[in-house]
Amino acid sequence: MYLPYDTKDTNTTEGIPCAISTGTDYFSDKQRGFSSGGGEIIASNSSSFCDKSDQSLPLKNDVYAFIAVAPVMSTPFFFALYVVFVKYCVCGLLAFGIQFDNIGASGPADDVVKFLLIPVAIAMQEDLVHVYASVANIIYDGNVLKISQSATQYKLIFAFILRFIDGLLGLYVNFALMLDTSGALNIMLNFAALHFLQGIDDVFFGLVEQGFFGDVMEHMSTLCKQVTFPRRSVSGCMTEVDSMLFFLTLAVCFSVYGVYVSGIIDYV
Repeated sequence: MYLPYDTKDTNTTEGIPCAISTGTDYFSDKQRGFSSGGGEIIASNSSSFCDKSDQSLPLKNDVYAFIAVAPVMSTPFFFALYVVFVKYCVCGLLAFGIQFDNIGASGPADDVVKFLLIPVAIAMQEDLVHVYASVANIIYDGNVLKISQSATQYKLIFAFILRFIDGLLGLYVNFALMLDTSGALNIMLNFAALHFLQGIDDVFFGLVEQGFFGDVMEHMSTLCKQVTFPRRSVSGCMTEVDSMLFFLTLAVCFSVYGVYVSGIIDYV
């Protein structure tokens, strides 16, 4: 269906990045700018760029959102704790089963594959990376209490701590199993097999959204999707924390890998 130029700005699809308007006002300003030497074009264009400090960041749609938003003595809160506990148990059992019996049995080709996959192992940890990004970009806003009185700053921090532990456990399991595995194909298959750990909390949140656990849980998932936080100003140094934390984690993993390859420590 054809949309007149004067209505296109109000009918844009949500999620498309901000761009320069192409309405009638833009072309009239452009013509005036040519006649005045172009100064008005620069002023018009400079004001049309997105300001990241004005954007809002939503909560990630998984069970950790219940921990941040739902009342402590409520079904959604305990449901989220149960799912997190299950993830911890699965990661713990996998970590306990890694005996490091194959350390030193890998060939040079396997060591190269492991070296190349270290950044992939970190990037796959969605919970860990999300915590890094949230610490750098999210500012708590008391206006979220209008949506849920239980969405306090302390509960948000508690949810991030649980998510951080989850991400560290997942990274350890992936990284340790990679070091203990010989054969390029086996290393790749282990990465694919362990990827299901990242989606446990997402799967359960999806079931809640579809009403499998009752109307109360479904309503809470709707509230969680309404909660947003303001983005930290791009001019501050805190916005670089996520990059620093990511590369710090990468440096630690590379250091452990270097010790493993050098054979300094006798694993047997």
